[in-house]
Formats: sequence, structure tokens, C-alpha cells
Amino acid sequence: MIDVAPFVIVAGVTLVRIGWTGRLVVAVAGWALIAVALTACTRDTGAWGLAVGTVAGMAAAFATLLWSGWATPVRTWRPDRERVAAISGEGSLALMRRASVFLVVVPGGGLVSLLLAFGLQAAGRRAGVGEADAAACLLLSLPVIWASLLAWQMTRDGLRQMIVPLFLLAAVGSFLGMAR
Repeated sequence: MIDVAPFVIVAGVTLVRIGWTGRLVVAVAGWALIAVALTACTRDTGAWGLAVGTVAGMAAAFATLLWSGWATPVRTWRPDRERVAAISGEGSLALMRRASVFLVVVPGGGLVSLLLAFGLQAAGRRAGVGEADAAACLLLSLPVIWASLLAWQMTRDGLRQMIVPLFLLAAVGSFLGMAR
């Protein structure tokens, strides 16, 4: 499978790119194709297969982004007056809001990501995965979880909505870590 998987992953990345135009079904099919190919690579050759598939996906995504950036016409930039007015407020309240967002997203998200990664490691150990593979799962999943959580949080409108993902992932991580 490792011979064919990079091509399947490139096809998946292409489908995701086509899905950018608003075709959600095509984008989901692309992500599913990537996930199936990576799973097959991992089952076939372990961490090496996952590494080869991941590198193929990153290279295809990088090439797709370069091509999209090159092919997209440049738009004229006009500042959004409402947005500028909303963030230009100087004072202690604005500073406290920014500090709160930072604390929720960076250290809060990092700790919750670590908790979920430890939960995945514990679940892997219970499932019979070797110690080294469980540790590799922890080390590989932590930055992916943290980056995904950060992206999710930063697309929320308010601080309360940024906290909800923390509680959800903390609950999942705790459940995975404590389940028998």
C-alpha cells in the first residue's frame, strides 16, 4: 500500500482543494480519502508508512497552496472600519480581554491538548500498543491537537465560546485516561 498511498493522498488533497469552492461533499471525500490512505500506510508499515504518507500530503498541500496563491488575482485592500474600531480601543478593559484570550488559547489550550494526548497514550496502552508506539502517539498527537484546538478557538466570537472546546476536549482526555 505504501507504493500507492502517496498518489491516493495527493488525489485527496486535490479533492480538498476542489472543495474550497463551496463543494463540501467533495472536501469531505478528500479528507476521508487521505485518512483511509494514512490508516492503510500505518497498518502496512507502521510509523514509516505514516511518515511517508504525511510527507506526501504536506508536499501536495504545499504545492496546492503555492499554485492557488499564484493563480488567484490580487484584490485591492480596504480596511474594515468596524473591525478597526473594535480592536483599537485602548484601556484596561481591552488589555484584559486580550490577556484573557491569550490565557485561554495558549496555556489553556496547551494543557488541555496535553491532557488529551496523555489520554490517547493511555488508551493506546490499554489497547495493546507497545510502550514506544504509545509514546510516539503522544508526541505526534500533541501539536496536532493543540493547533486544531487553537484554530477552533480563534474562530469563535467571544471568550465564553473559546472556553467550550477546552471543556469538551478535557472531558474526552480525562475519559480516555481513566477508562479501563
